[in-house]
Amino acid sequence: MNSYRTSTWGDEISLEYGKSLKGYQNSNGTYQVFGSNGPIGWTDKPLCKGPGIILGRKGAYRGVKFSEQDFYVIDTAYYVVPKTDIDLNWLYYAIKYHKLGEIDDGSPIPSTTRAAVYVREFDIPSKEVQVKMGNILKKIDLKIELNNQINETLESIAQALFKSWFIDFDPVRAKIVAKLEGADPEIAAMCVISGKSEAELKKMPEDDFAELQATAALFPDELVESELGEVPKGWFKTDLSILADLNVQSWTKKNCPEKVTYVDLSNTKWGVIQQTEEFIFEKAPSRARRVLKIGDTIVGTVRPANGSYAFIQRENLTGSTGFAVLSPKHKNYAEFIYIVATDKENIKRLAHLADGGAYPAVSYDTVLNTPCILPIENKDGVLNLFHKNVKEFYLLSASKFEENNILASIRDTLLPKLLSDEI
Repeated sequence: MNSYRTSTWGDEISLEYGKSLKGYQNSNGTYQVFGSNGPIGWTDKPLCKGPGIILGRKGAYRGVKFSEQDFYVIDTAYYVVPKTDIDLNWLYYAIKYHKLGEIDDGSPIPSTTRAAVYVREFDIPSKEVQVKMGNILKKIDLKIELNNQINETLESIAQALFKSWFIDFDPVRAKIVAKLEGADPEIAAMCVISGKSEAELKKMPEDDFAELQATAALFPDELVESELGEVPKGWFKTDLSILADLNVQSWTKKNCPEKVTYVDLSNTKWGVIQQTEEFIFEKAPSRARRVLKIGDTIVGTVRPANGSYAFIQRENLTGSTGFAVLSPKHKNYAEFIYIVATDKENIKRLAHLADGGAYPAVSYDTVLNTPCILPIENKDGVLNLFHKNVKEFYLLSASKFEENNILASIRDTLLPKLLSDEI
């Protein structure tokens, strides 16, 4: 190896213990809190200066994470302190390449100990080479992170529109205020829906104006009292069973494919399928049975507070029987179902209803019976327009996710070739 030297991890880095912390799950602090497998909350005071590396210490899943900013590490993880002049980006990828988070000490609870790490040898290139390697891999990860941020923004826009139409009833309230002020209720609703002023509405193309006018007409101009508080007149409380079918199709030995691409609860977090696994069907886990279609919503029924849910935007996936699979009765219902089923308040509801001791769970029907509010007469009109307004957000999100899969594959192919001096 050119310009490489051999050393031990104990000579190059120190693994420092994190500290216990309370209240990070519900905090709105500035600094991210890391546990054994990644970010778990926020706090007002950091423990470590960024940039820095976090290495999981306890538990079945011990990840390696990089924080650009100051951060906090709880006592299930280490933070890494270099002892020598090592490029931090290169060090992060070297730790991942050498799988330090997978070293076990043999105890009943899987753990990575400092003693087991420190004695291991590894090869270190010159600082110049470290910087070049780190920069190549870092650029890929930064693009992945940018795509993730775009997807979060797209999701936030869709959720904001949902909240405006179906929770806050902004178009209805705008009509009510306009009536009281002697203004045109329809124009007021159009302004709220489009975010445009009256002057801007007048400059719209005729077809676009007519379409917006038709949207505004779907909302009533009165709120009435109900068991849920004020709701638009003519709207009613129902649940997702009116829009979705539950667990429509499962694989059996008679209809199964030769291979399946498996989606498990543990690899599905807060709307993102982080990883899939390929199996010959005969050797696949017994829970790999749910047939997933584009437009389905999957919600984990075991420990629902863990946020194991996602919107299916890829063909040929097979889900765990631990998911409730909600399939839209019409494709235009898909995004509405996903947002209602995975709303934070609904996830809290499911977590509250979960029972079963060591494996708290809810029934599939409990997920299907998630409440929502819809108009009695023009349900399809409102839902069709909602679908039309948000579908492009989810299509773009799907393309960004696929791009990330390609980038991650490139990075994971480059990583061993770079660090082993093959390239």
